[in-house]
Amino acid sequence: RMQVFYEPINTWADLVMFNFLMDRAAGHQLRDAVECSWGPWSRTMLQIEKEEWMHVKHGETWVRKLAADPATKADVQRALDFWFPKVNKVFGKADTESNKEYQKFKLKQRDNHDVRVSWYEEMLPLLKSYGLVVPAITVVE
Repeated sequence: RMQVFYEPINTWADLVMFNFLMDRAAGHQLRDAVECSWGPWSRTMLQIEKEEWMHVKHGETWVRKLAADPATKADVQRALDFWFPKVNKVFGKADTESNKEYQKFKLKQRDNHDVRVSWYEEMLPLLKSYGLVVPAITVVE
């Protein structure tokens, strides 16, 4: 059960920022599952991954629009500041024994923190290009 799904979405800026961050995070986590060693899981995750990236584009479009409008830029920055630390946590703890087991059997390809870094490196230039101030990622222990 991830706490991020129990947080309030009070504004349009909250919704689109949640989509921007969380759907992209899910896409990165799904990528590991798509490349796993168990065929039925891999094939199912491939279908889900395709759908998730359509959601990513929705968040991206609206964050860009809101950040470009002086009337809503502060709202989208507040939404980023609120949602970012919560989504940062969804990747889980770094360097866990269970994650090492999943990697051993090729059910996951990367450590949780490596997936987090991949997510961050993808969205950082986008958010900066919209003129937003992006928090730094943190290791979850």
